[in-house]
Amino acid sequence: MRLLLAGILLMTLAACGKDYVWDGSLENLMRAQPEHFATVLEDPARYRVQVLYTQIDRDADNRPSSRTFSFRANPGEYFYPASTVKLPAGVLALEKLAALEVAGLDRDTVMLAGDAEEGKSVGRYVREILLVSDNQAFNRLYEFIGQQPLNERMRGMGFDGTRIMHRLEIAQSVEENRNAPRIRFVNGEQVVYEQAPSYSETDFTFEESILLGKAEIIGDELVERPKDFAVKNAYPLQAQHDVIRALMFPDDVPAAQRFALSDDDYAFLYRNMSGYPSDSGIEEYADPEQFPEGYVKFFIYGDDAPVI
Repeated sequence: MRLLLAGILLMTLAACGKDYVWDGSLENLMRAQPEHFATVLEDPARYRVQVLYTQIDRDADNRPSSRTFSFRANPGEYFYPASTVKLPAGVLALEKLAALEVAGLDRDTVMLAGDAEEGKSVGRYVREILLVSDNQAFNRLYEFIGQQPLNERMRGMGFDGTRIMHRLEIAQSVEENRNAPRIRFVNGEQVVYEQAPSYSETDFTFEESILLGKAEIIGDELVERPKDFAVKNAYPLQAQHDVIRALMFPDDVPAAQRFALSDDDYAFLYRNMSGYPSDSGIEEYADPEQFPEGYVKFFIYGDDAPVI
């Protein structure tokens, strides 16, 4: 809903016509297109709508400048961030690899978690996240980084309100999610680097209950009560916005908010952020029927646009 609304909003800017003069208010812009936004604007609190829009302008020398506009942006209003937590995990995994400075260890070195006999590289996991939003790829990187270092790094960079505290797709307790298994990086039979099992000394559960909704399904049973999101991931819109800005325009953010990435890592991320599954060279994604160009590209296109 959030990404679809944002996509419609951008198209609204183009659809208003040359005679429309925008006064900088996103609310007024949306009111100019009631066929798209009237329902939401009648009761925005019900739909929990938040919008941040940054306009990027460039001068004659191609130097960027930006202006940000907002509608109901409120870091205190919780929403479940779902797969958006995967991007910072991928970025911080690349950061950690570089910081280890181990000979023979790079983003193409095979990583094994726990007692697994087969694994994939950090680079492959990052690609799977960016190309098809793979949940297990996120889980492996979450374990490599560790829950506590991941959250401390995000908060230390000023991405306030972020709590990335559980794996995706599999149901685990708060305590289970604080643990990460032994991690090994291997080149054939040779262990290039080994990381001991880790445990988060900090419990990132929010200090107050966050009760939302009317019911939830636990197992196969419908339980008639609000769900408490205090034990769930949190990634406020402002933090998401700032991560993207730091990633795309590192020279335009404070030094404390810049990721410690090489030029090659930046190019690797940009290439896969803009890629399509079927032209990635990854065999499992070669079928455009199963992985169309619009696969999980919710922004503007929805979920499954066959061609963009």
